[in-house]
Amino acid sequence: MTCLLKECKFECRVSSVLNKNTRFYGKQYMFDNTSETCWHSDAGMQQWVLINFENVCTISAFEIEFQGGFAGKDCYVEIADNDNCTVCA
Repeated sequence: MTCLLKECKFECRVSSVLNKNTRFYGKQYMFDNTSETCWHSDAGMQQWVLINFENVCTISAFEIEFQGGFAGKDCYVEIADNDNCTVCA
């Protein structure tokens, strides 16, 4: 399976970073292919990750991996093409 994150240009935004310490807990660790690092969100309600591809891409599957025994209670995926949004729950 092709990994769009390796082959396509994208920007990423996240809702928060633990203690605002992006050097050790930032979003870049979601994409570094190292199982010993990860993005750490700060405590609080509804954390999110936004990935914006530079060009239109076809997504056929995706994976979410939680680390350290943490797991999202309710997870939602939204896929958008400009202003058109489709929610996949």
